[in-house]
Amino acid sequence: MTMRDKLGNKFESSLRTWWAERDAREKKLLTGAALLMALAVVWLGAVAPALKTLRQFDAKHSAQEAQLNTMHTLQAQAQTLQAQPQLSASAANQALQAATEKAFGTQADITLGNGSATVQLRNVSPNALAQWLASVRSQAHATPMQARISRGTAGNSTGDKTGNSIGWSGTVQLALPTN
Repeated sequence: MTMRDKLGNKFESSLRTWWAERDAREKKLLTGAALLMALAVVWLGAVAPALKTLRQFDAKHSAQEAQLNTMHTLQAQAQTLQAQPQLSASAANQALQAATEKAFGTQADITLGNGSATVQLRNVSPNALAQWLASVRSQAHATPMQARISRGTAGNSTGDKTGNSIGWSGTVQLALPTN
């Protein structure tokens, strides 16, 4: 017999002796307490986490469904862009200049480089900027490479009702087709 077995047997025999010394009422109370503790352990370890998962299922499922729909929309946009014919460099430059002039008028200047363009923006609206980015992506096949834009300062004439500016200013660097 190993030392572990001897200690185990000694503990078991002392536990049996201790239990035998208890009266019936105390045994019932101890048994009830042990069952209550076992039930609490089962509840906290298995049942409660499972119920929490079931309660959260609908919200998580809805969020994942919305994310899947967004991914399908993005996939469709990507496939549409891939299906478009390739633009020449000059056609891309012309499309970029036309889209920029249409969206911003005199609030933007374009500097064309070899396969790239830098657009300087002055106090343009957020909606116009978002629409312009989508437009140059689809029409000029331009890819935004870097954007350094910031919200305008207070007191401009194009501000909101409180006098705060809602325009964006800065630069956007775009990659253009080179062929």
